[in-house]
Amino acid sequence: MSFVVEYKVKDVGKNAKYFREKAVKMTGIDCLVEVHPGLVRFRFVKELSEKKLKELDSFMKEVADGVRVSS
Repeated sequence: MSFVVEYKVKDVGKNAKYFREKAVKMTGIDCLVEVHPGLVRFRFVKELSEKKLKELDSFMKEVADGVRVSS
């Protein structure tokens, strides 16, 4: 089972490898990343703590003008 977090984004300009490396470094939890026009989806192998989720929110807002739409 995976923990899915999705972000609506305005400006991606980055690939899935970039987002995965940053997310794994930030959370310490492995994940798969899908990048679609207007959407970035993270599939973590386990649930993120509220603190880690807020860190990911902040990172996504900074690099892709992203807003979390589901978790």
